[in-house]
Amino acid sequence: MFSDAKAARTAAAAGRETADLALEPCFANAGGRFFAGGRAIQSSTGSYDLDKARRLRQLSEAATQFALD
Repeated sequence: MFSDAKAARTAAAAGRETADLALEPCFANAGGRFFAGGRAIQSSTGSYDLDKARRLRQLSEAATQFALD
């Protein structure tokens, strides 16, 4: 179903992997997770940094002039 995650992938292969994640029953309850090569992986360390998240939100609101509250 999936190729080696470290190998360069063609657009067709990436499309098949995306379709599998969207359509295969084995991924039905996998929402909110990251995948590489058909395997669940942990997101980057920085993605768990709440200070960075707050700063990104502030910058996003300032740039778009749209408050998310």
